[in-house]
Amino acid sequence: MGPAGHTLAGLTVYYGACICSGRTPTVTGSAAAALLAVSPDFDLLTAVWVGFPAANRYHHSYTHTFAFAMAAGMGTLVIHRLVRGAFRWQAGVLGFLIVSGHLLTDFFTRDTGYPYGQMLFWPLSDRYLLGPVVFLDIAKPSWSGLLDMHNLKATIHELLLFTPVVSWMAFHLHVKTRTKMLESAG
Repeated sequence: MGPAGHTLAGLTVYYGACICSGRTPTVTGSAAAALLAVSPDFDLLTAVWVGFPAANRYHHSYTHTFAFAMAAGMGTLVIHRLVRGAFRWQAGVLGFLIVSGHLLTDFFTRDTGYPYGQMLFWPLSDRYLLGPVVFLDIAKPSWSGLLDMHNLKATIHELLLFTPVVSWMAFHLHVKTRTKMLESAG
């Protein structure tokens, strides 16, 4: 899955948490959710040094594990404490869930580059796991190859799947917030 799909999946988790908790989403929260949602793919930055074909050796390894998701959740908790001045364990759980959403969507994404799958349970196991294909892969042959027709088709597929869900959730939150404002004013 590409960055568009991961971002929308992260926003789905964030907006879903806002709906369940009765909180109003913020721009900062949405941006943090988007950043967390794509953070496991920061391992692709190795392509800067080793090139795209070799970068796949590092992709889907340590940053695509539940251990990384837990570390991201702990990091979210610490940052929330520093910025907001309050300890809210829910922020850490939300960070974990958003990163885990990335892992889940990649689990169901076609993987055409060795090693196939993700080391989800590292350090307990270094076995790569891959689920049935639901999402198209993003081909990474080179920097310019990122803009090919296959990747455009995969991105459109992700947008068609996630945009209606995120839009409905955002609309639901807007109506809920507006209703609260009208009730408190009247």
